Amino acid sequence: AGNGTFALKLGGGGRRSGDFGTPEGDVLNSQSRSGFGKVGLAWTGQKNYLGASYGYDDTKYGVPVVEDGQVSLTPRRHSFSLRGGGNNLSGAIESFRATLAIRRYKHEELEGTEVGTAFKNNTAEIELMGAHRAVGRLKGSAGAWFLDRDFDAVGAEALSPAVGQKTAAAFLYEELTWPHATVQFGGRVDRTSYDPAGEETRTFTTGSGSLGLLLRPVAGNESLTVALSLARAARAPSLEELFYFGLHPGNFAFEAGNPDLEPEHALGFDASLRWRTARASGEVTYFRNSIRNFVYRQVLTEEAFDERLPAFAARFGGRDIGAGAAEEAHGHGEEFAFVENVSADTLLQGVEAHGDVQIAKYWSAEAGIDYVRASLRGSGDPLPRIPPFRFRGGLRFQRNAFQAGADLNATAAQRRVSAFELPTDGYGLLRAYASYSFPTGGALSTITARLDNATNALYRNHLSLIKELVPEMGRNFRLLYNVRF
Repeated sequence: AGNGTFALKLGGGGRRSGDFGTPEGDVLNSQSRSGFGKVGLAWTGQKNYLGASYGYDDTKYGVPVVEDGQVSLTPRRHSFSLRGGGNNLSGAIESFRATLAIRRYKHEELEGTEVGTAFKNNTAEIELMGAHRAVGRLKGSAGAWFLDRDFDAVGAEALSPAVGQKTAAAFLYEELTWPHATVQFGGRVDRTSYDPAGEETRTFTTGSGSLGLLLRPVAGNESLTVALSLARAARAPSLEELFYFGLHPGNFAFEAGNPDLEPEHALGFDASLRWRTARASGEVTYFRNSIRNFVYRQVLTEEAFDERLPAFAARFGGRDIGAGAAEEAHGHGEEFAFVENVSADTLLQGVEAHGDVQIAKYWSAEAGIDYVRASLRGSGDPLPRIPPFRFRGGLRFQRNAFQAGADLNATAAQRRVSAFELPTDGYGLLRAYASYSFPTGGALSTITARLDNATNALYRNHLSLIKELVPEMGRNFRLLYNVRF
């Protein structure tokens, strides 16, 4: 017993809400409820540790607009994880970590009280990582990751056949450090295989690599850092992008996947300036990503969807795609968008900035901006669902365990939109909050009061899939009590 310590952790919670309100009125069938619980047990020794945890989530929420507000979803998930490792070891390997995570997920799409479609998504993941002892100025780590996924959908609106996915990856990260400069480099190789029942197997092998430079000028007195990074990244298409075809109430769309998609390959560069002093800190970053075969959702008109039905039938030869699919889709034409997963060469670039400053003994302020511009390289046309320029600013008072403040999120109008995408107006959201923490036995209790959208602004989130149908939530107040032990 003197060689280690045991720890037991318990957690849980839940939430229930009715139909959320907007300045235009309540949104029918937007209610939700959720509950979760988690238990964990860990042993920690002088150099090694081992722990396990189990958790369960149970949620039910309504899908507004669709089927006159009669559709609801019921996600449930069991999750088990086991982690062990060691630190401050002797020999070439200084530390290591091994993780096993098993998740069992399912949900049903309920039409009233009847189950329309049932989904299953079971995964098992293994991650191994070790850090080697420094060799001169060189220090880093290497590892491997494995995923086994079993996806299935059964019912009238099943989006995909059963699909088995297997992914393996190996990665390496290293740093060379000098007093005023650090060189960082790394690489990763992934191999992903999808095996859909009755359809052609697809296998992707991709590689990524990056090179970074951190400069700490002598004149900056350790408070200033210049960061430069150049990376080639790759991503294989997801199961959903490849094999989905059908009504998807969760995404408010009739989705058409594309099993002929190729991996995305991006060449990215970013440059950052970071500073930190006793009273202020901040960062400004410019980024540029040129992406080949970027996958995105292209909206189709009903006429274009009808014209492409023969092509869709050829893509998914093992499924019954024809007049029935067209009839099903047109029956929801006013509720769902018709979207097809396509790919094209694109360019994304933008800026991000954030700063905070201590303006008085108990007072601090922060501000930040972010902006991205995304276009198709061939035509220069904008990509869909790109967030507009945003400013965030806030003022906070903190004294001991009490803090209170307010912040403003000001979002510009988005007029640069793709075909069939609606523009959105700008808006400003004001939030106020206060919290107080105090010990309760061996635990720490926190009471938080929060007022969101304090001015009851009417606004639409440009990234929302149903922004043209319903606005976002109006003024709402929350009182939370949290115990940590």
